Amino acid sequence: MPTYNSSRRWNNILILGVTFFITVLSLPNIVKTYLNENKTVSHAKLLNPNLELKSLHFQHWSLDKIHGNWIINQNKTGHVKAEQLAERWQSIIGTKINQQTYNAIISSLDNPKIIKAYYFNSRNPQTIIFYQKKNSAC
Repeated sequence: MPTYNSSRRWNNILILGVTFFITVLSLPNIVKTYLNENKTVSHAKLLNPNLELKSLHFQHWSLDKIHGNWIINQNKTGHVKAEQLAERWQSIIGTKINQQTYNAIISSLDNPKIIKAYYFNSRNPQTIIFYQKKNSAC
């Protein structure tokens, strides 16, 4: 009878040991998963995805939604349909950068340009400041 209790005790110790060993091995993955869930997203939609876009105003042209249809208001005609252009702008994601990165790349950028995004059911427009690489078309 003492052998039965002794072997049962060793079985329990062995099971606990293997369980502990597996837990220790998987702990780094568990910690990484937990930390990644709490990180803020560095890429975010440029335009507010929670509001319905009414119009986009650029320096020399605008894109307006009138009666459910997108219309481009500009002096010259473009090659892209207004609906397609609106979809492109609504799908753009941006990246916030720190001051050090900004200082490193500012010499290769043109002057800042401003876009005003107007939304239905919103009083104030969203102001977006963007930079283009020098010698690139807008």
